[in-house]
Amino acid sequence: MPDMVVETVDTTKMADGWTWTSVFPAPNQNQTDEHKYFTATVMLDEDGEVAWVMDCDTLFKGTPYWNLNENWCGITGTQSVLNNGNLLLLWNIYGAMVHIEDGFAGLVEVDWSGNIQMMWASTRDIPLWSVPLLPKPAVYVDTIVLNHQVDQLPNGNLIGIGFDTVELQCDGWEKMTKVYGNEMVEFDYHTGYVYNRWSMFDAIDVCSTADSTEIAYNGEWTHLNSFDLSNVESRNEMIVSAFYLGWIIAVRYADDDEGKAGSLKWVVGQGWEDPVSMVDYTSSLPRFDLSHNKNAGLTVDQDRYDPGQHNINVVPGSNGTKLLAFDNSAYDARGMGVPSRLVIYEISELPTDAEAPGQASVAWSYVDGGKSPFLGGAQYLDNNSVLGCFGALTNPDENWDNRAVSLVTAPKPQAAPQLCNPAASEAVLLSPPPSLKHRLTNPRIATPFLQCWDHSNCNQAHIVEVTEAGEVVFSVRVGGRDADGTCGDNTNSLSWNSYRALRVPVPSYATKA
Repeated sequence: MPDMVVETVDTTKMADGWTWTSVFPAPNQNQTDEHKYFTATVMLDEDGEVAWVMDCDTLFKGTPYWNLNENWCGITGTQSVLNNGNLLLLWNIYGAMVHIEDGFAGLVEVDWSGNIQMMWASTRDIPLWSVPLLPKPAVYVDTIVLNHQVDQLPNGNLIGIGFDTVELQCDGWEKMTKVYGNEMVEFDYHTGYVYNRWSMFDAIDVCSTADSTEIAYNGEWTHLNSFDLSNVESRNEMIVSAFYLGWIIAVRYADDDEGKAGSLKWVVGQGWEDPVSMVDYTSSLPRFDLSHNKNAGLTVDQDRYDPGQHNINVVPGSNGTKLLAFDNSAYDARGMGVPSRLVIYEISELPTDAEAPGQASVAWSYVDGGKSPFLGGAQYLDNNSVLGCFGALTNPDENWDNRAVSLVTAPKPQAAPQLCNPAASEAVLLSPPPSLKHRLTNPRIATPFLQCWDHSNCNQAHIVEVTEAGEVVFSVRVGGRDADGTCGDNTNSLSWNSYRALRVPVPSYATKA
C-alpha cells in the first residue's frame, strides 16, 4: 500500500463524505512477484486519512474465489454504491481492466465489512486458459471484459461498459482486422441476462475515425471509459466518453421518431488528423461549434476540445446543458501537448443536423499544472465544487504520443502482466500470459511492439476538491519521487496511478457524534 500524502484539508469548505479512489502500480514499473503486486480500492475519510482498503488478497482469501489470487488479480475501475448501500467493485485477472484478449474481468458486491454478497464475470471470448478460473458460484454476463464503469439502475438492473468486435478491412489497411469497439450493456442483477445493448458500431463509422496507432497496437477503436444517464428522461440521451476518439458522444437510449436506440444524436469534439478522413467525417455529424464564454473569466487558451477525456458527467441542476469531464490533454499529435485539466462545457444550443451545428463553450476549468496523459476523474459535488483525480501525472512531463515503441521478444508464460522492462535499454516484454503469444505475431502489425513511458518516468496521482472559484480545499497525493528525487527501485517503486475518485456518503458505523 503506497503512502497517501495529505496536503490540504479544509472541512469547512469541502463537500461531505469520504473520498473513494484506487491505487495501482504505473504500467512502466516491472513486477515479478504476483504476491507483491498490489492494487486496491481505497477510501479516505474527511481528513484525507485511509479509512477503508480492499485488495484481491483480502477480498478473496478464504472464499471459493481464492484461486483468483494466484493469477495476478487486481482491483481497478468500477467503484459505485449500489441501491442497497453495498459497494460494487471491478476485479480483473492479469492486473488491468482492458486486457481484452489476455485476461478476463468481473464484478463483486461487498458490504462495508468486506463480505462478498454477489459475484459476476464477463465471459464472452475469454481465452481458453481462463475457463477453469471462472469463479463459482457467480453470475455470468455475455459481454467482453466489463470495464471502467458499471452502475445500478433504479429498477435493480446493472448497466456498464463492455467490448464488442467487428472484422473489417478499411481502405489502406493491409488485411481484415478484428476491431474492438465498445458496447453498453444492461443486464439482470440476479441472472446476468442482457436486456439491452448499445454498440458504438451502430453510432460511429470505424473507417473514418480509427486511430492507426491504437488499432495497430491492440485493435481498440473507441475506448469508452464513462457514461451518464441523466438526460435519458428529458432528451433520450445516453452520453458516453470515447478516449481514443477524443469525443463526448450522445446516442439514443431508446427508439424515437428520429432513430433507433444506439444511433448517434451528437458529438462534442473535433476531427483529428489521424485518420485524415476524420476531419471530413466530423463535419458530416451533428456537432457543436465552440465559442468563447465571456462570463467564465477564462483565457482563450482554455477554449478547446479535449484530445482525450475521462469520467464525463452531466452537472446536476443544469437541465442537461453542462458536461463535466477530466481532460487528459497531453497529446502533441493533436496539437494539445498541454497540461491536463478539469473542464465544464456548456451547451447553449443543440445541433439540428450536420448543416446546423449547435453551440458550446467552456464554462469552467481548473489546471493542475501537470500532465496525466491517461486516467483521470471528475465528479460534480453537491456544494458546487468539483472532485478531480489526476490519475497518472508523469514526471518528467510526457505526452500520450511520446510513449516509447518497444520491440518484443518471446514472452515467458505465466509471467507478470506489466508492459515494459525496467531496463530502458532492453526492449523486452516480460509479462504476458500464454494467450498473448498469438498477438505478438498478429499479422495486423508488421513488427510486434508495446507502448509505455520509459521506466525512468515516475508517476503519481493527485486527488483534489476545487471550488467554483478555483480554490483547492482538499488535496492528497499518492506516489511520485521522494525528497532525493528518486522513484524507488524494482522492489519498492514509488510510481503509482489512480483510477477516478468519488465522494460517497460516510458509512453509518463511521459517523462521528
